[in-house]
Amino acid sequence: MGARYQEDANRRLEIIGTSIDKLVEKVGSMQKSIECKVDTSVVAKLDTRVVNLESKLVSIDAQMVIFTDSKEVEENFIKNYVEKAVAVHTA
Repeated sequence: MGARYQEDANRRLEIIGTSIDKLVEKVGSMQKSIECKVDTSVVAKLDTRVVNLESKLVSIDAQMVIFTDSKEVEENFIKNYVEKAVAVHTA
């Protein structure tokens, strides 16, 4: 009768051990899943920031073109004005 109880106890311990192994595997799987989701969230936020920065750079480039064009117009205006002023004084 003692051997029978021992066999029954061993079988139950095996079942418990198997259940614990499965739980450990599931927890590990859940941990990996959570880590992947966190990384995905961080990457998505960084991607959004990069897109915003690119957008700002395009805007700055456009403003620089406008400024450069405006500067050339002003330089031409000043050059013409000075040339006319010099012509008036030399005439």
